[in-house]
Amino acid sequence: MGTSVALRALLLTQEETTIAGFSAVCSELGIEAEARVNAREIGQHINEYKYAAVVVDFDAPEAGEQYIPQLQESRLNKNSVVVAVAANAKNLERALNCRAHFVLKRPIQEVEIRRTLRAAYDFMLTDRRRQFRCSTILPVRLKLVRSGGTFECSTVNISAKGVAIYSSMRLKPTESVDLEIVLPDGFVVLASGLVVWDDGLGKSGIHFQVRTPEIRQKLDTWLNAQAASMARIEATCREFSQILPSQEHKPSPDSIRNL
Repeated sequence: MGTSVALRALLLTQEETTIAGFSAVCSELGIEAEARVNAREIGQHINEYKYAAVVVDFDAPEAGEQYIPQLQESRLNKNSVVVAVAANAKNLERALNCRAHFVLKRPIQEVEIRRTLRAAYDFMLTDRRRQFRCSTILPVRLKLVRSGGTFECSTVNISAKGVAIYSSMRLKPTESVDLEIVLPDGFVVLASGLVVWDDGLGKSGIHFQVRTPEIRQKLDTWLNAQAASMARIEATCREFSQILPSQEHKPSPDSIRNL
């Protein structure tokens, strides 16, 4: 029913021990860690890619003054969890003044990183659920406002404020439409939307606003349930993977034959 993009963490530090520690714990939690140190690359990446968490090295003098404002102004990453690391109390205080969510003092043990990221994990999921896009097929009745034409189609995926549909009709970007989207329990989401893209191959994207607060609550509740279900599946997969034998400890075919 649903699908989700892996959580990602951006590591803004050149310190190899910090990179290694956070990368190891992120891997345990199913978070993709990526280290960046080039200031120009950082500015580009936070405007193009979504990061659930950003680790900022406040022992670097430009950290608070450059990276934090860029994050706060970023459309994609203004809600990212910020974890600050530093070797002295002054820089940690500086991090708190820059509104870092968590601070860690060097030298940092993996157990401290693990405790911090586990505490931050729910915040990461909450933000991802706001962006969650559920891949599912739902019936849709779509009406073209200008011509009054109505036709049936289906969803490719749906989020709180947008939907991708598959239909036999080509839609024009900026065209106004009315939608009736039927949820699995039969509830009909009534919304007004604007076509934002059409690939010419049957798929179109529509940004929409629902008609009433009651519809908004119903849609959000359903989407949150789908996102929570996916999070439980991901957590179960992580736990299961931890009990599987590693590749190097798998028995050889010869040893199996000799049993």
